[in-house]
Amino acid sequence: MKTGVKLFSGILFLLAWAIPAFSGVVINEIMYHPASTNVLEEWLELYNTGPTNVNISGWQITKGVAFTFPTNTMLAAGGYLVVAADGPTFASKHPGVANFVAGWSGTLGHSLKLSDKTGQVINNIEFYDEGDWAVRVLGAAGVPGALDRYAGLGWVWFAPHDGAGASLELINPNLPNTYAQNWGPNKDTDSTPGRANSIAASNVAPFITQVAHSPVVPQPTDPVTVTTRVVDEHTTGLTVTLQWRVDGAASFNALTMADDGAHGDGLAGGGIYGAIVPAQPNNTIV
Repeated sequence: MKTGVKLFSGILFLLAWAIPAFSGVVINEIMYHPASTNVLEEWLELYNTGPTNVNISGWQITKGVAFTFPTNTMLAAGGYLVVAADGPTFASKHPGVANFVAGWSGTLGHSLKLSDKTGQVINNIEFYDEGDWAVRVLGAAGVPGALDRYAGLGWVWFAPHDGAGASLELINPNLPNTYAQNWGPNKDTDSTPGRANSIAASNVAPFITQVAHSPVVPQPTDPVTVTTRVVDEHTTGLTVTLQWRVDGAASFNALTMADDGAHGDGLAGGGIYGAIVPAQPNNTIV
């Protein structure tokens, strides 16, 4: 007898107000693939989200490029500082931007690490041009990045920050910048070195990450735990609801997901929400 229940999940969110809980020096904008493909035009930008000035003399950027910040480098509260691959190239490309340092070695890949002068990691991110960092579009022959097949059409990843002129910008610097949902391309297919990002916002939709269900292959007698991490500016008062239904059913069932340590969510208050779907008959698709 064949056994197993197939499960697919969808999650809806409501939120309430609370207080942001993140501040410090962060990587805020990245020009990792200039339209010209000239690696001397690459740069990244730091932003100080904290309330006080920070002396970043001796800090280092590693893992991607190598750069040590010179003596007497201060990053003011609420201030921006660009780190460019090449000083003359950056100055020529952005003549109105004076708040920059330059002269790294290497070229930008898809990861960056910022450490203070003691070696403590301040910010460590990985970024890409596919998946949550891009969107799927129906491409056509002759369009950059499109697949030249299926009579010139094909579904492709499209990311304006990947060689189409835009920088990759952080949206809400008061939330962790390790989530792809907190990044996007410059809205004008341009860049904003040394100043506020074009897509900056203080209130964003919750980040829905690490969605999973367990057991991965449930048996007909197994209830299924669905979990997800929810990240938002508002750290209390969140209401998270799991909507699920058996394939073909006219309506969804609603389960409140909890972060209380009793719904397969690990430790209470850990930011992971869980709900338990009852066991279903053999060969049910949920």
